[in-house]
Amino acid sequence: MVPSERQDFMSAFAQEFAEKCANVLLARLPKPNVVQPRYLTVEQAAVYISHTKKSFEYLMSKKMFPVIRRDRLVLVDKNDLDAFMARQKV
Repeated sequence: MVPSERQDFMSAFAQEFAEKCANVLLARLPKPNVVQPRYLTVEQAAVYISHTKKSFEYLMSKKMFPVIRRDRLVLVDKNDLDAFMARQKV
């Protein structure tokens, strides 16, 4: 490879690498003007605290945190989940 070809290759490689890094970092940033829900469904809440839906429902049955029931819809406040997880620390 001729030095000028190598320089062109390295420049193109660096540019492409920088663009991919920027895209990954931008994807991780919080999206502006996107409302983050405070109240989660059972499925979302289970994922939020890294439990299965079944184990989360068990915790609900033991009244480990308050829930909101509206007809068949059950919602859980993120703040209550955060407090629950903080109590689990040893």
